[in-house]
Amino acid sequence: MKNLFDYATKELSQDAFLRWFFENYEDPVLGPIVADFINCFSKDQKDSVRCPFSLEYGDITELNTFAQVNKVDIAINFKSKKFIGKRTIAIEDKTDTQEHTNQLEHYNKAIAAKWKYGSLSSKECVYKVFYKTNRLEDDELIRVEKCGWTPFDIDKIYDFFIRYKGKTNLQIFNDYIEHIEKIHNSYEIVSIETADKWNELNWQTFFKKSIIDHYE
Repeated sequence: MKNLFDYATKELSQDAFLRWFFENYEDPVLGPIVADFINCFSKDQKDSVRCPFSLEYGDITELNTFAQVNKVDIAINFKSKKFIGKRTIAIEDKTDTQEHTNQLEHYNKAIAAKWKYGSLSSKECVYKVFYKTNRLEDDELIRVEKCGWTPFDIDKIYDFFIRYKGKTNLQIFNDYIEHIEKIHNSYEIVSIETADKWNELNWQTFFKKSIIDHYE
């Protein structure tokens, strides 16, 4: 069967997948993976209020996702048996485009002022993730981290999802893993002899490793 994500390549399609994935937190197959994913998102965010989660299947008692809240691609609002109140994960989702100039700074101000939906948690309980199914350039990574967002690029995404390859019979979920694996592997140049079969990412990687890095 053809892979859905070979055709659904835009950010809105990925937004839809992520919302579908998180909203299945009660599913016996996807639920444990959702909890694990939230744990990964929170791993590098720690201050006086926020701390890494150690959620397991069944710990989440309520979860809702929203699209384009304060112009942020996805907001995930949830409750758990392990803490009081609500927590929100804000996800800025990218496929191959860069973070626009001052984009995350504007989002920070909007989140700090007031969420579009009053039910979302206060700014102190918002975990901010820059999710990109590509590699971040150095300047982009600096901007993301400076704004207090956790970079979650193709390498981290691949490392997470590849652990669940072949572990479910869910076609959409398996298609997404295959899609992520394909993008990740496109950064590996095996042999110039296979160049006739390279995709755009293969050529970009070849150009960077062979020309740009050589002269830096």
